[in-house]
Amino acid sequence: MHDDNVPELPSSLPADQAGDVARVFQSAYDTYLDPLCRYVYAYLKSWDTARDVVSDVYAKLWLQLAAGEPVQHVQAFLYRTARNRAIDYLRRQDVRVRYDREQVTPELRIAGPVTEAEVEQRLVERDLVAALQRAVDQLPPQQRQVVLLRWHSEASNIEVAAALGIAPNTASEHFRRAVERLRAILADLLE
Repeated sequence: MHDDNVPELPSSLPADQAGDVARVFQSAYDTYLDPLCRYVYAYLKSWDTARDVVSDVYAKLWLQLAAGEPVQHVQAFLYRTARNRAIDYLRRQDVRVRYDREQVTPELRIAGPVTEAEVEQRLVERDLVAALQRAVDQLPPQQRQVVLLRWHSEASNIEVAAALGIAPNTASEHFRRAVERLRAILADLLE
């Protein structure tokens, strides 16, 4: 997906175009930093970690540009690299165990008297969130990305389409199919 704010690079950059490298990098940084952080946050649920991952992504862009390696579509490069880095980060972390621990912790720190019904309700909510997360994990990659962007980043179809380099109608169709599939996966819980 081409963005008019970020110039496309030629297939190679001669040494006398070093100023173009800095200009392209600065333009990409100014244009995509915040949306890229939100995109990575949707995966990692941590702003600090998302910023670290995005910093790595921009470092990779700088190194590639400085080495004269071609970057035809800066936006696609940034989002693809960010997604891959976020997934790599998640693979290195034991996310499911940490997620389960984080879900229990608030219940253990409840202040004041709590009725048995409230505890049961919180446990049911925790189980539903965990079931939904497992169901989202079962979605095909493109549908999962669309769902994460729509739900966690509150992105519109147009923003999702731009982030993933697809048409808005395609993003809408992926979301529709994902919701259908989630309903089928979670049918027993929804009854």
